[in-house]
Amino acid sequence: MTPRSNRSQELPGFETSLVRSSIVLPPSQRHTGRKTRKEQIQHLQSLVSELSQKLQFLLIVTAYLQVTSSPARSKSPWKRLATRELEMRREAERENAKLAEAIAGQKRTIRNIRRLLRRRIDHELLRDLRNAKNPMLGNKEQVFAELLHQSGKVYGDLDKLYAENGMNLVPCPGRTRRLYPDAVDGTTFVEFDDNNHVPFSFARTERAVWEFLQGTRVRKDVRVCLKDDQQADGICKSCVGFTYSEHGLASYILERRVSRKYVEENRTVFVCRAMVEPTTAEHWFSSMRFCETMSIVVRTGDPLSSGQETTIIESHISVSKFCDPTAQQRWPDCVEATADGWESKVSFASQAIENLLFERTLTASR
Repeated sequence: MTPRSNRSQELPGFETSLVRSSIVLPPSQRHTGRKTRKEQIQHLQSLVSELSQKLQFLLIVTAYLQVTSSPARSKSPWKRLATRELEMRREAERENAKLAEAIAGQKRTIRNIRRLLRRRIDHELLRDLRNAKNPMLGNKEQVFAELLHQSGKVYGDLDKLYAENGMNLVPCPGRTRRLYPDAVDGTTFVEFDDNNHVPFSFARTERAVWEFLQGTRVRKDVRVCLKDDQQADGICKSCVGFTYSEHGLASYILERRVSRKYVEENRTVFVCRAMVEPTTAEHWFSSMRFCETMSIVVRTGDPLSSGQETTIIESHISVSKFCDPTAQQRWPDCVEATADGWESKVSFASQAIENLLFERTLTASR
């Protein structure tokens, strides 16, 4: 059966009448008599009405046949719309990928620029400070002599100091901190008592502590610009200058330090005194110095149940300040931050000694 016969069955009323009928204009008639104008108008009106009805019928049939015979063509606008939306989405994804790559490149550029600026600030600050600090470096030996003289006094009063501060009451491991914000120049404004118990022999722990005191004693994120070490007969003298940048503020720190080792029958005592002079670009014309005194007692601890040797490390750290009038005005605002910074330094020292113990033990076991 042909599609034509199918459509004829679906529209028996429309198609049959359409096939069987034809639009034929009425034949022209001979004029037997003259028609009036009114009759002519009426004839034309009836003819227009008949033709309009047939035209409307043809339009309805044509529309119905288009809908029933070609459904794919009726859906094509939606398909074209979906295709266009898909192309727009893919184009947007490509643009987003390009924008993300551009943003990542800008972030890398910003990091590189910041790194270059920090290096430039450090170089400029170091260049200026080398000229400003040269007179201070000239009296290096005098400072070492003063620090060494005070070390002997600290060693002589060590047992009394530990008893007064209650070192035996500090938990092991543990730490106590005492802050004196109203301390005057030359007196202690913060002190720490640190107690640690390590599972290593006395001899190995003693060597690790002395190795730490002889080292640079700075973190890896600082740049050492000046270093001068002198070692002889249980005494270590060092002068270290380094730049440090944090929160966009570059600082130059000059540290002169003397460490001394005292070997006793059942313990070893280390006394380390340091003069620290920080300088920043913001406080260029102000002067502030810190004097740090660190006492470390290394003694044998009780062995573990497995028989492993242990060692106790008892440390006392006190810090005093010396400020000029300009720096003294700012001191109440920064005393807490300074104490926090020094506590971080104490934690760094304790962790560094433990790291040395583990590293030397692993090296010896190979």
